[in-house]
Amino acid sequence: MSGTLGTGSSLQRRPSRPSVRMVGVCLLGTGAALVVHIVSGVSLRVALALAVSLMAAVVASIWRRATATDRQRLLSRLRVGVTAGFGATIIYDTSKFLLSQLDPSPYNPFEVLRIFGHLRLKP
Repeated sequence: MSGTLGTGSSLQRRPSRPSVRMVGVCLLGTGAALVVHIVSGVSLRVALALAVSLMAAVVASIWRRATATDRQRLLSRLRVGVTAGFGATIIYDTSKFLLSQLDPSPYNPFEVLRIFGHLRLKP
């Protein structure tokens, strides 16, 4: 079954690239820093600095060991991810703005970011 989806299947599966997956996992570090901040009360700046430092070290290590083809694949996926993320953010904020204009509620959906920064879990 090596490399195929099933016995006798003509569909080929691409080999697993742990390094590409690891870069993807590293990008979750900022979310992990936020969770650490909320749960433990550690300064968000400190948690982010540690997370970004760790992510940069892992990505740099992967980049140094990657072949030219793997580097090209990583850059291609990065471009797709950044483009998709930017587009999704624009669409999300536009829809949030339009819906807030149509809804007579006094709640401002953009205010949640400021409020979220002031919230703390109480033990």
